[in-house]
Amino acid sequence: MFFRMLQRANFLLTEYQIFDFPIQLDTIDQIIKDLNIKIIIKNNLKSSMYLDGELTIGDYVSQQYRENLIHEVCHITQHAANAFNNDNTTIAKNEAQANAFAAYFLMPVFIFESDLSQGCNDFELSENFGVNIEFVRYRKTLTESLIHIGYFDEIYNTKVMK
Repeated sequence: MFFRMLQRANFLLTEYQIFDFPIQLDTIDQIIKDLNIKIIIKNNLKSSMYLDGELTIGDYVSQQYRENLIHEVCHITQHAANAFNNDNTTIAKNEAQANAFAAYFLMPVFIFESDLSQGCNDFELSENFGVNIEFVRYRKTLTESLIHIGYFDEIYNTKVMK
């Protein structure tokens, strides 16, 4: 499920050599800075907006801020179209992709599943990755989809065969 977003998240994690979790906000800010994007934080803003190199985002607690920033990075780098011109189906697709990208980036494949296999509960996973419990639950659904399509079997079989 959302395999392309998984690949893009893994690429970004590799490019920035991110190995520690939760991912520090400074690291996310650096990614955004490297994209030549200025961040503007507004109190009481309910949604984010990107225009002319400026990302305007609400003032959130660190978990939500982390999730929203990476979600917006996906929109900026992967969805070139103006959302105002899109139909509801395209908007829903883009939002789902951005959510998946953020989940895979903030809770990377294998690291998240390793914590799951060690018996971490939702609260512990939330703490480990610096995200909301609801986002952990969403990430679990992505794991279930990856299991369903045999993603981990393919990776395991490829490593064993080498």
